[in-house]
Amino acid sequence: MNPKFQAPRGTLDYTPPGSLALRRLQELAAEVFSRYGFLPLETPIFESTDLFTRSIGEETDIVSKEMYTFPDKKGRSLTLRPEGTASAVRAYLERGLEDTGFSRFWYFGPMFRYERPQAGRTRQFFQLGVEAFADAGPASDAEVIECFWRLCEALGLEGLQVKLNSVGCAACRGAYTAALKERLRGREGDVCEQCRTRLEKNPLRILDCKVAADQELYRDLPKLVDSLCEACAAHFAGVRGNLELLGVAYVLEPRLVRGLDYYTRTAFEITSGALGAQDAVGGGGRYDLLVEQFGGRPTPAVGFAAGVERLLMVAEKTAASLPAPYAGTAYIAALGERVGRRALELARDIRTEKLSCLLDLGPGGLGKKLKAASRLACGWALILGDAELDSGNIAVKDLASGEQKLVPLEGLVTYLKERRGHPCRTS
Repeated sequence: MNPKFQAPRGTLDYTPPGSLALRRLQELAAEVFSRYGFLPLETPIFESTDLFTRSIGEETDIVSKEMYTFPDKKGRSLTLRPEGTASAVRAYLERGLEDTGFSRFWYFGPMFRYERPQAGRTRQFFQLGVEAFADAGPASDAEVIECFWRLCEALGLEGLQVKLNSVGCAACRGAYTAALKERLRGREGDVCEQCRTRLEKNPLRILDCKVAADQELYRDLPKLVDSLCEACAAHFAGVRGNLELLGVAYVLEPRLVRGLDYYTRTAFEITSGALGAQDAVGGGGRYDLLVEQFGGRPTPAVGFAAGVERLLMVAEKTAASLPAPYAGTAYIAALGERVGRRALELARDIRTEKLSCLLDLGPGGLGKKLKAASRLACGWALILGDAELDSGNIAVKDLASGEQKLVPLEGLVTYLKERRGHPCRTS
């Protein structure tokens, strides 16, 4: 088949069973985030371009290479959001949330970056994350990291690792970047062109370079964590102590700076060996200056974000259990025209009890319909033909065990509820 139209390069269609995995991930995220007091937040998928250039940083790859930017009909520059934090901060200020007491939010939605498509990285992708405002203490950092870790546990992901660093405050970084420049003086020609620019405009960004030769050169550079001021060192020690208290294991990664300019103090990633060289599932950190930069009162903040496609990829590679699309669903195999009305009533009664049901009133014999139910991995086949209708019973077949028995039609819904024929309730 050669369809006339195809999806743009770097985009995905979510069809079953992938669409079910996507929805289940969103449901699990909502469950986990609610335990930590995070409330849902929805923002537009496009914003003023300045919102992202000011927050993310003009020298980052996202701003310099990856943003989808376009003028609207009045010539104003708009950008499809490449990440969620800047929009969350803008909404927090514009909607007056700093005066409401609401300070903890989560989001789940599409983001856009123009980068080379590869496994787990697409140009339109889903991202989930949390943002916690107004708490400057290290316990808040640890709580956000723990929240991400518990989500990974809920997904059944294995082989993960928390990598932790501190990028300090402006004072720490000032002394450290001066040391970086001094250490690399005279070696500018040995690094990639982008790092030469970074050395002039934002030296800390060189630690995020992905060029193998540059990474080797930077391996012996001084560690930022060794240059922390007293307050930042105490904060970092507090984060580490609280993670240990919460039972979240971590490793120190002194070159971890993340890819965005707004981070202060804590920076972290959760990585997976299942993803290869680009192993980050997601990450985040503290950004205590961003709210004030956007015109608000000085407000500390911390959060994380994770790419949904990468989470689903790890789930698949580590055999994490996400449900089959029709796991446990009752499949009514109606045989013959005379049973159609009764089958329709049964489907209504099953669904009224918030159980899932597929109704097959189409042509075909029992073998064809049982094969369809098995192919969809349904839980039960409910076989209703003329003989069953006349006797007032229905044949109920457990498709996992193969066991089959007759159940009175009037007691079918009770029978399924007692055995939770499909515990996939809608509420």
